[in-house]
Amino acid sequence: MFKCSEIIGLPVINLSKGEKIGYVKDILIISDTKKIKAFVIHSRNLFSKSKAILSEDIVQVGKNAVLIRDEEKFVAVQELLSSPNIRSYKEGLVNQPIYTDSGVDLGVVQDAIFNFEIGQLHEIEISDGVIQDLMEGRKFIPVSESLQLEQGIVIVESEKTHNIRDNGKGIKKYIVKGSNENEKK
Repeated sequence: MFKCSEIIGLPVINLSKGEKIGYVKDILIISDTKKIKAFVIHSRNLFSKSKAILSEDIVQVGKNAVLIRDEEKFVAVQELLSSPNIRSYKEGLVNQPIYTDSGVDLGVVQDAIFNFEIGQLHEIEISDGVIQDLMEGRKFIPVSESLQLEQGIVIVESEKTHNIRDNGKGIKKYIVKGSNENEKK
C-alpha cells in the first residue's frame, strides 16, 4: 500500500522503450467507487501538456518508480476530468474538510492510502491541526462505500467514526508513559 503523496513525483518508466517519460503529477480517483482511475503524467518535454495513464495500463507502482508498458495508452487529462465523478487527489481530496453526516468536524484530509493491487483507496489520513497531530498523532478512517467524496468536502457516516484509528505517533503517549513510570518509583 502507498500513500498518494509518496507516488506524486515518482518517475514514470516506459518498459517498451526502457526510458523515463516523465513523473507522476496527480492521481485521479472515481468518487463513487473510490477506485484509482488514472495517474496524471507530466512529460519531460517542456512544451507538452500533462497526459494520463489509466490504472489498468500501469504495470507496477514501486517505491521508486511507476512502470508502464506503452505510451500509446495515454489519454487526455481534460477528457477524464470532464466526468462529474472524477476527483483529483491534489485539488479534490487533500486538504479538504472531512465531516460526519451529522455535522461533526473531523479535521482535514491530509493524505490517502491506496492498494495498487486492487486499484482502490484504502484509508484516508486525517489531520486535526498541527498541535493535535503532534500530541495525539494523525487519525485514519477506512474507505468504504459510505464515505462520500463530494466537491470540496468529504463526508463520513456518523456510525463509521468508531472505525477511526490513531497512528500511535503522538508525543502524548510518551508523556503519559513517562509519568506512569515516575509514579511507580
